[in-house]
Amino acid sequence: MARNKNKGFTLIEVVIAIAILTILITPILKQFSATMYTNRKAKEQQHANENAEYVLEYYQKSSMEVLESVDNTQEIYCQAAPTVAQADCKLYTIDPSTGEVSDTPLAIYNEASNLYDLDAVTYNIRTYTLNDVKITGSQTTYSRTVVLDDLNNKIMAAKVDGDKSYRIDYGMSAANIGSSDFVLTSEGSLVKYDATGTYVEAIVCKEIGAYSDKAVTDPNEINLGNMHDLDATKIPIITGSATNFDVQAEKDLYAKAMERMKVADPEKWKAQMLGTNTGYLSTYGYVNGLKKLTKIYVDEGMDDEGKEYFIVKVDVYYENEVAQNIATDEVVDGNRNDKLTYNVFSQLFYKEDVGEDCPDIYMEYQPFSTDSYGNNIFYAEKEYIIMDCHIENSDKDGDGNPDPVKMYLYKPQWDQANAYAVDVKTYGYDDSLLVDVESVYYVNNETDNNKVNIFINNASASSDKYVDIYTNLPAEHVNTSIEEPDPQFTCNELILYFSYVVSDKVGASAVRAVYKEQYIHPLSEDEFFEDRLYTVTVKLTPDDDRANTVILTGAKGVN
Repeated sequence: MARNKNKGFTLIEVVIAIAILTILITPILKQFSATMYTNRKAKEQQHANENAEYVLEYYQKSSMEVLESVDNTQEIYCQAAPTVAQADCKLYTIDPSTGEVSDTPLAIYNEASNLYDLDAVTYNIRTYTLNDVKITGSQTTYSRTVVLDDLNNKIMAAKVDGDKSYRIDYGMSAANIGSSDFVLTSEGSLVKYDATGTYVEAIVCKEIGAYSDKAVTDPNEINLGNMHDLDATKIPIITGSATNFDVQAEKDLYAKAMERMKVADPEKWKAQMLGTNTGYLSTYGYVNGLKKLTKIYVDEGMDDEGKEYFIVKVDVYYENEVAQNIATDEVVDGNRNDKLTYNVFSQLFYKEDVGEDCPDIYMEYQPFSTDSYGNNIFYAEKEYIIMDCHIENSDKDGDGNPDPVKMYLYKPQWDQANAYAVDVKTYGYDDSLLVDVESVYYVNNETDNNKVNIFINNASASSDKYVDIYTNLPAEHVNTSIEEPDPQFTCNELILYFSYVVSDKVGASAVRAVYKEQYIHPLSEDEFFEDRLYTVTVKLTPDDDRANTVILTGAKGVN
C-alpha cells in the first residue's frame, strides 16, 4: 500500500501564519475604520450645515413677529423671548505693507465731543435661542442660536478717521489673518468674536471715499412709511378712476331732470331736446346742488366652506338738491332730492392669504368735480366720507390695546379727471409766505385758497372701531408761525346730508358718530419697522467635542 506523504501544518506554523496575517490586516482594518468614521462625520457635518442653512433661510424670510414664536409644535421655535443688547465693535483695515490685519483700530467720530476719539461703533443685537436638534444618523445634539445685528448699518453710517466712509471688506482670505485671532466668515469677511463666540467685537473694513460723498443713513432708523409690497390680491388698492362716478352721476341726473321736465312741461322738454334753451335743466334739478359721499365698509366673515375673510367695500352716493316748488317731485326720506348709489369696490381677502390682520387699504382720493373749464377743474366746497369699520387688528405697537385698521387716503400728483388741472396749492393765504411744497390740498376753484372741506364720520355710534387714516392732504397745522391752509378734514360736526346712508353691518345702529381727529395723521407720522435690515448669524454648537461648530451668515431685509 502506498504511503500518504501529505503532512498538516504544525501548531507553530499556524501561530506564525496568524501573526503574519494580523500584522498585515491591522493597518487595513484601521484604515477602513478611519474611512467609515470620516464618512460618518462628513455626513453629520453636511447635515449640520444643511440645518444651519435652513435656519438661516427661515430667519431671512420670516417676520419679526413669527421669529419670536415659542410654539414647540414647530420645527424651529424659540425656547424663550429673544434677548436685546448692545455691543461695541472695533474697525480694522489691512496693512498694505504686510497684507495682514493692522494692529490699531480706526478712530471714529464722536458727536458728543466733536472729535475722532471713539475706538468702536455701538450696534444692536437680538439673540434667539432655538430648540436643540439631533442630526440624522448621529448621537450628537446641537444647540442652536441666531443673532440679528445691525453692525453693517452702523458702519455705513459712521464717520471714520478724518471724514471718511468705510464698509465691511468681503474680499478677504485666510492669508490676511497673519498672527491675529481673526477668523474668516462664510461671506468672506474677517471678524473677531467675543469670548462666547457670539458677538462680533472686531471686523476688517475698507475705505470707500469721503464721508460727505458716501455717507449712508442707518436704514433701520429711517421710517419706511407706506412702502409695502403692493399686491392687489392681498391689499385693497382703490384708484381714483374707480371711485370717480361724477360723469356717470351727471348723465343719470340729466336723465332724471329730462324725465321730470317731460311730464311737467312738454314744450320746454322739446326745446331742451332741440338744444334751444339749456337753462331749463337747472329748473328741473340738473346739477343744481350735487353732493357726494364715499362710504368705506370694513368687516370680517366666513364663507360656506368655513374659510375666514376680511371684506373691504366702497360705495359712492350722489344727492342732488331739487327745487321744492316742482309739483311732480317724488318725496323720498322727507325730501325731493335725487339720489344715486354706485358700488365701486368690493373684495374679499382670505385670512389664509393675508394673515390675521386686515390688510392696509390704499385709496386714491379725489373730491367731487362740479365743473371744469379748459385746464381748470372745480371741486365742490364740501365732501363727505363715512368710515363703516367693525374690526380691529392685533396689538402690534405693544401698548396693550388693539390697533385700528390702517388706510392711506392719498392725493395723486396729477388729477385723475384732468391731467392738466390746476387744482393744487402749495402756498398759504399770503403768497409771499411760502410753505412746505408737500402741503398740497384740494381747493374748490383755481383763483384762491378756498379749500374743499372733507367731513369724516363713523357710520355707527354702536361701533367704536376706528380706522387710522394716513394722508398727504393737510391733517394738521404744520407751522403755526405762518398762516397755512387749515386741515383738509373736519371731524367736529355730524354730516347733515345723506341721512339715509346706514351701516352695512347687520343690526348696526344708523346713528352717526363724529370721527376722532387723533385717527387722521399726516404721512410723516406713518411708521413701518417690521422688516428691517439685519445681518443674520446662525450658530450650531455640538455637545461632542469631536464635532465641528457650524457658523453661517446672511442678510435679512434685502434681496
